[in-house]
Amino acid sequence: MGILNLFLGKPKNEKSFDVKNHNQRLRKNNLSDAADRNEKQIEHNQQQNHLIQKMMKAEELSKTGDIQESLVLLSELRSQGNFDQPSRLYERLAINYRKIKNYDKEIEVIQEFLNMHQAKYGEKMWKDSFEKRLEKAEILRSKIKK
Repeated sequence: MGILNLFLGKPKNEKSFDVKNHNQRLRKNNLSDAADRNEKQIEHNQQQNHLIQKMMKAEELSKTGDIQESLVLLSELRSQGNFDQPSRLYERLAINYRKIKNYDKEIEVIQEFLNMHQAKYGEKMWKDSFEKRLEKAEILRSKIKK
């Protein structure tokens, strides 16, 4: 049994673990910073779960052909700016804009992802796939403008 568990008391089983009580024990033992971090993380996770549900609904709408409704949900996620999965969001936006042949908007969201979000994933991750999509969108746009 770890020293922290001895100090705070270990829950009997995972199902009985109560974060609120755990945080109260942390505070009683002068570990308020840890309790505050727990509460912030729980709040963040709840917020992300809500945003993921919205993202899943947008993907479902897109796949069933309701592109405009999907774009409404995706635009809300984009404007909030706090979704932890920007690659997923911007990829779906690009897919939707291509489906409705709005290549200018497709190019815009791809460039926004590459300029504002791609670095969060490291040097290469997502870069190649978004650059390929950008190249194809530019070709498609140039065919329309001829």
